[in-house]
Amino acid sequence: MYRRVTRVRAKTSPVRGALRHLSGGAPQAADRGALCLCSHAVWATKKLRRGELFIAKSCCDNTMKRLLRQMIEWHARATHGWDYDTWYDGRFLHQWADPRTAAGLREADAHYDADDVRRALFATTDLFRRRG
Repeated sequence: MYRRVTRVRAKTSPVRGALRHLSGGAPQAADRGALCLCSHAVWATKKLRRGELFIAKSCCDNTMKRLLRQMIEWHARATHGWDYDTWYDGRFLHQWADPRTAAGLREADAHYDADDVRRALFATTDLFRRRG
């Protein structure tokens, strides 16, 4: 089932690369997170194409960032040990996250502009793919 979803949704930008790391078997927590983030990216892209700029920006800058934060926390704990202190809700993220990821977050938020939301969607899914 997940391969079928991947094949269908991978054609929709900006999720093309983000779905590539999904496993072929039963989904693990990271796979479910990737699928959820990518489905939100598809949804935000659809809203953007329909001209629903506020909804698309809200999904990109809020919903998808919560999912990205979870993956960043998992990556930090997988790298440094499960007891690694990642605070909560992204507090002091620049101190405990991978420096490249923290730097990439600067490009992952959008202004209230359709082209910028599209760019931020790509930046967010790219960060997720690199951390996943």
